[in-house]
Amino acid sequence: MRHAFLSLGLAITACSGSPGVDGGSGSMDAATDDAGTAAPDAATPTDAGSELDASLPGLRETMAAEGLDTLDGRFEAVDLSMCCEMGRSCSGNNPSSPYLSFYLPRGPGQTAPNFDEAPDGTSPGFRMRQDEAVVLVGRTPPDVRYFGFTPYLLERDYDGTRRVPFASLDETLNPETIRVEGGPEVYDRPFALVMTGNATTEARVRSALVASGVPDEAINLVTLDPGVVVFGLDEPADTLSLLARVAFFADRAAGAAWVADPGATLLRVTPSTPLAPDPLASPPARPKDATVDETRDGLPAALDRLEAAIRAAHPADDVRAYPANEGTADPEACIETGAPCLGDNRDALYPSLGAEAFTILNRDSVYVIGVDLGATGKATYASASVYALSHLVGVAAVTSEDWSGSAERFLPGDPDASALFAWRVARDCAGDAYCLEVPTGTCPSGAGLLQLLTVVFRVYVEPGHATAPDPALRVRERVLHVRAP
Repeated sequence: MRHAFLSLGLAITACSGSPGVDGGSGSMDAATDDAGTAAPDAATPTDAGSELDASLPGLRETMAAEGLDTLDGRFEAVDLSMCCEMGRSCSGNNPSSPYLSFYLPRGPGQTAPNFDEAPDGTSPGFRMRQDEAVVLVGRTPPDVRYFGFTPYLLERDYDGTRRVPFASLDETLNPETIRVEGGPEVYDRPFALVMTGNATTEARVRSALVASGVPDEAINLVTLDPGVVVFGLDEPADTLSLLARVAFFADRAAGAAWVADPGATLLRVTPSTPLAPDPLASPPARPKDATVDETRDGLPAALDRLEAAIRAAHPADDVRAYPANEGTADPEACIETGAPCLGDNRDALYPSLGAEAFTILNRDSVYVIGVDLGATGKATYASASVYALSHLVGVAAVTSEDWSGSAERFLPGDPDASALFAWRVARDCAGDAYCLEVPTGTCPSGAGLLQLLTVVFRVYVEPGHATAPDPALRVRERVLHVRAP
């Protein structure tokens, strides 16, 4: 039986807790005092050759010379097992992409707890004074199809009730926009990130970074617009977060090593004497490409032929089609109302089935079909993920790294078949090379036979435009649920 759901009915919370990758936190795995913050200069150096040393042993001193106090944080992988606890949500995690979070301690004098504080006092959701900054010094991931750093409004007070919009505050810092030392190659390169809403603080932090050996060319500003963010260290203030994503390393071992130990220094920076407001304005949204239009080159008709061919391959079965929506999040509306945006990323579209859900039984097949964005050049990568509605956890995914050419078995000789994909999803693929198995298990790695499931697609970064494609110029994906009588 297929079901529709009107509301997930889940407490939407971010995953947090202990590191999700054995091997820990690298240079942030430092000695801590009773308050849970690292002692000055306790970070372990990272081997960066003749380039910038991400541990920067003199950084705290140069910050102090600028009138800035520092507290150490942790930059490390998110442990998804925590989101499987009672009443929690995995917020629609991408099962094909690791996440790393910025974990920070409370600010000086702060008594209001931060969001979901860890035993060491750090949190992936933190309050900030209007003149504070978050500073990361490290290296970008090794060669990878995609990486990004996104700032979020995680939690806000709405008329006395704390809600979790988990909505992006700005465009994402990604390979097309990041500034690194020794470019133009942007992978495995030294860089620094500064997140603040105060121009005076930004100037002081930049001066301290340069004095510590960080070239100005490698410093990236993530702006917190005071017109959007409610700053402060008290209960009514917003809690913020900064999340990193990586997808598809060229060298999996090197990628796993970076995720396990990104070798970075993370600091909470607070002016010793509070500064007057000096607001930074949000940069404008990045424009989307208006020239490549998939809907004009015969691909909609080709996708119709693909669906018809799959139906013809199952003449005695019940086949139901679920069209995907355009997949655009509205972070501004989520920020305004407190509705959940589930950690949206302005680099991506999230076409989904909306309120539709179904079970996948042992004899069922589910086909995810659409336009292969690698063939059309409309995106850097794409994926289709299967979610268990319980905890909204991603249990399996297939990506554009795999599905090239997968439609040709249904459309032999069709001139447009190479521009499409068709991937089967099942409980047992039985040797089918174009099939994704959904494990029968428990959160976060599986789902029971009677659990409600759905599919969400991801479409990441139109090359050369540093942001998601225009959804109006795309052919929307479809899902075909096949059930034998």
